[in-house]
This record gives sequence, structure tokens and C-alpha cells, in this order.
Amino acid sequence: MNSYLKILSLAALAYSLTSCSDDLASEVSLDSEYMPIHFKIKINDFSGQPETRGLAPGYKFSDGTSISELKCYVYNKSDGPAAEPSDIIDIDIKTINSNKGGDVTILLPKGYSYDVVFLGTSIPQTASSSKLYYNTTARTLNLNYNLISCNDEEIDCFFASRGNVTTETAFDQTIELTRPFAQLNIGTQDYVEYNTSTPIKEIAVSVDGIYNSVDLMTGDLVGSPIKADFNASAIPTGQSFPVTDYSYLSMNYLLVNLRKLVNVTMNINHISGTTPVKTIEISDVAVERNYRTNIYGKKLLTEEIQQK
Repeated sequence: MNSYLKILSLAALAYSLTSCSDDLASEVSLDSEYMPIHFKIKINDFSGQPETRGLAPGYKFSDGTSISELKCYVYNKSDGPAAEPSDIIDIDIKTINSNKGGDVTILLPKGYSYDVVFLGTSIPQTASSSKLYYNTTARTLNLNYNLISCNDEEIDCFFASRGNVTTETAFDQTIELTRPFAQLNIGTQDYVEYNTSTPIKEIAVSVDGIYNSVDLMTGDLVGSPIKADFNASAIPTGQSFPVTDYSYLSMNYLLVNLRKLVNVTMNINHISGTTPVKTIEISDVAVERNYRTNIYGKKLLTEEIQQK
């Protein structure tokens, strides 16, 4: 008997956020050589979102609560395209109406034009040896998949950019940060049945057709698509699969842009050994930046799958 596999694809990760911060109290004279630009930062935060928005009760992956570092990188365009930022500003992360966010004011000299990159991460942003790293001169976010495991929330991050910011720019701007990733979730209903007879030690996932670098200023992917092998990890705990009545097997963030098809391989290791004893291959899975794709089946582990 074949178990039918369902791929519920591209459920939006982006929600409209309505909270706003207080207006900047300080004033600058109109004849000053400098003028302030005030940015209100909003980060997608799914905690507390109603189930009708597509999240099962208790869903935690993607709630944005792991973000602990929020920075603003300011580039003077007269310095050229590969210059270090003229200023790096740490932004205090606040909770506004259950959404994460912050405020930053940049004091710009008149007559100059600037590019601005906003980046919120769960880990330090500029450590080149890290699993996730922002190159401040190339303005690229880079991933080292050799250091990334399945279910890794530490690489969760949000970004936005604004080009050609000048003193003629509107004084007050609202910036919504979104993920550079697609999210891939794999779940099943027969986890307990399978795990009772053949206990699972860990699961590894490989995805063919994703990237390891993106230009945060333009949003363009850098380089060629690769096959990324995410390190094996135990079944996630304390999480609710986005589709009710299904159990999580794995969650992975994938660096992509517009909708594309990728091939997914899941290797399951048992406690009795370290080599994969069961491999599940799923082809032509649609993924897209800032959207999630759910792959799930009632008998994903105990029966041979048939895609439909």
C-alpha cells in the first residue's frame, strides 16, 4: 500500500504588522547641515497569531523570538560599492503589541546619499567563522551549511534595505524586516508507531538547488545553486507542526529567492546504528523566500510514499 505524500506549499510567512513606535521627540533646525531620518523597525513575530492564519496551536518555529541582535549598517555612496559602512548602529529590540521591533535615527549631512541595511539575527552577525555571517563590504549574508543542523533556529534572521537615502527622504519611515529564507517543514502521523518499533536517533536532510549567499542590499542571490547537506539532528521537541495532528520530523531554512523547485532527501538514523537505515526522496518541491512549505503524510515512515 502506498502512503500519499502531501506538499502544502508556500504558506506565507509575512503578516501585516500594525504597531508603531513613538515619534522622535528631538528637533533639528531646518538650516542645520545635518538632518535626521527616523526609521521604525518591525520584525515578523508569529507568537500569538491566530490558528486561522495557518499555524497549529503551540507552533514555535518562525515566531521570531530568537532574534537578539538588531543592527543598522549605513553606507555613504560616495565611498564606492565595496567600502566599509560609515556607521554601524545597534538597535534596542523592543516588544510592541506582541511584535518585535525598534527605532533608529540617522543624522545625515545634506548633499550626500546613503544606502542602509537592517539585519536582525540570533547570533553575532560579523564573525566570519560562524554558521551565518554578514560581510560588511560585500553586503552579503553568507551561510556555512557544514555548521548547520536540521531544526537550527540560530540561523533565523530578518533583513531589509533602503537605497539612496538622503536628507530629502521622508523624515519618518516604517521598515518591515522579512526572512531571506524559505522554511521547509517535514511531518508525519506515524512517528509514534515507527519510533516504538525502531527508535529514531536523528534525521539528516539534504536539499539540492539552494544558495549560500545573498546580497542584502539588492536581495539578489550570489553564486550558483548548490546541494546543501544539513547535519543530522534529533527530532525537534516542544514544537507543533503547522498542520494539526502531524508530528515534526525536521525543519530547515533554505536560502532561495523567487519560487523554485528543489529536490529533498531525508535520511533517518536509528539508535542501533549511525548509518542511514531509511531514506526518503522527494522531488520538485516548491519553495520561496519568506514562505513555508509543509511536506507531510499519514504514513511517511511506515509505508512507501507516492507523490501527488
